Amino acid sequence: MATLAALRDRAAADGIAERLRVLDAVGGDDLPDLYRAADVVVSVPETDSLAVTILEAMATGRPVVASDLPAVTPVLGGLDPVARWLLVPVSNVAATAGAIETALALDEEQRGRLGAVLRSYVVENAEYDTNMAAMESIYRELAKGNRR
Repeated sequence: MATLAALRDRAAADGIAERLRVLDAVGGDDLPDLYRAADVVVSVPETDSLAVTILEAMATGRPVVASDLPAVTPVLGGLDPVARWLLVPVSNVAATAGAIETALALDEEQRGRLGAVLRSYVVENAEYDTNMAAMESIYRELAKGNRR
């Protein structure tokens, strides 16, 4: 709660408190619409794997500003030059602000192309049912090998 209070205080001090929305609990069915309402999604932890929030944002075609982490960089950095521009060094506030500005300044063609590439990656590589079917197939093959 201290972090939230500090965020609200900072927003008030910077004159943007009326533009800040903090959502306490969001149902899974509401998430896609919230991502689509965003001009850019920001995910800049100091440590993480490839966060589900990044994949969710990608699935809705939103530009993603993300920390340049070992699990994130090969995915976003390899998809599109624009996505690579939006990767930032960990804890680098200036680079994060610059990447957000870059994402907000994308023209419609860039935004559309990036969105299509991001969404396509998720559909091809991270869609739940497809991944569960692939895992089931792997487990079945492993189980066949253990029957000997």
